[in-house]
Amino acid sequence: MRRFVNWARTASCVPAAFVTPRSEDELRAVLLDAARRGLTVKVVGGAHSWSDAACTEGVLINLDALDRIVTVEERKVTVEAGLRLDTLNEALAARGLALGVVGSIARQSIAGAISTGTHGSGPRHGSLASLVCGLRLMLADGSVRDLAPGDALFDAARISLGALGIITRVTLACEPAFRLEELAAPLPFEEAVARIPQLVREEAYVKLWWLPHTGVVQVYRCRRTEADSTFRAFARWFDDRVVNRVVFAALLRLSRFAPSSIPRINALVRWAYFRETRKVARSDLALTIAMPPIHEEVEYAIPIERAPEALQRVRALIDRESLRVNFVVELRFVAADEAWMSPAFGRDSAYIGAYMARAGGIERYFAAFEREMLALNGRPHWGKQFSLDAEQLRDLCPNHARFSALRDELDPRRLFDNAFLRRVL
Repeated sequence: MRRFVNWARTASCVPAAFVTPRSEDELRAVLLDAARRGLTVKVVGGAHSWSDAACTEGVLINLDALDRIVTVEERKVTVEAGLRLDTLNEALAARGLALGVVGSIARQSIAGAISTGTHGSGPRHGSLASLVCGLRLMLADGSVRDLAPGDALFDAARISLGALGIITRVTLACEPAFRLEELAAPLPFEEAVARIPQLVREEAYVKLWWLPHTGVVQVYRCRRTEADSTFRAFARWFDDRVVNRVVFAALLRLSRFAPSSIPRINALVRWAYFRETRKVARSDLALTIAMPPIHEEVEYAIPIERAPEALQRVRALIDRESLRVNFVVELRFVAADEAWMSPAFGRDSAYIGAYMARAGGIERYFAAFEREMLALNGRPHWGKQFSLDAEQLRDLCPNHARFSALRDELDPRRLFDNAFLRRVL
């Protein structure tokens, strides 16, 4: 039987069957057949989640064949759930439109990205799910519900973890296409930390990268502009295929076998990349990055006012635990939203990510990071790695109980169940 392995190689499974339905009717037939045979079903898109949310021993469904753009009307676009974000971005650009916010990577499926709470970094922008203004959900019995704002299920279904049903269509709000000017500059660590509140107040799009064992934070700000684009497709391709897949990946392999070299490698990377730059590009190209080398990620959403403290805590824990960390710590910002299971539910949030390519000490790093974020009332990103169980999550997620009750109502026989959901719900 075929083994499924996610992009980061952090989760795998051997499903009983792997199917790619080409229509809603075929998908419905898959669900009814699985239920008849006593099998569970899960859906996988781009396999870019670090968590095991898509893993199953039952039927693994891929919706890549459901990838049509259904309608584009005024400032709304309706698409089938398997469409990849990068394909949607190109299609919108050709029509003079754009999404108001996108994540750092655009190779996920639409449904997968919204279901796990994928986000970008804009203090005035919610997660990608905040752009959803309609969706179609196929339930365990094969029936479909078209949901819109105001419907009882809408805010539960926008970030549903695959627990309520299978999303087959999504309607997203879009806007006239725009360009962004990215201004990047290195700042001393303490100065960058002190400037976080100002950056949050003043910038529509902003993120910070700190490379451990260096004293410098790279600050990226993106502002709307009418200036001509400086984007070069070859440069993005070169960063993806050569710099990240070959050069950076080789340095990470070296760090695995010679962890004492990590501070020196990080200093080299900081010298090469943490510098002042200016770029202008179409909005989605400015907000996304070249695909990074394979690595692991833990990310927590904390109250936005605690962002400076969070970055300081991570630096302190790395020093305290004598860790050698070979990847950046990233700080991003997301506006509060109303999706029940959103890590940013009800509060403006800073998302802080601890990233690392597999090397000695990674388990200690991630465990210590989680403890620090829980001390700040952090909530885990559903698509990243985390260790919390349902009992802990009930105290952190205000809507955990009513979401679980809704799941009981919609999927009483647990057709969409898997180990991930049994752990978190």
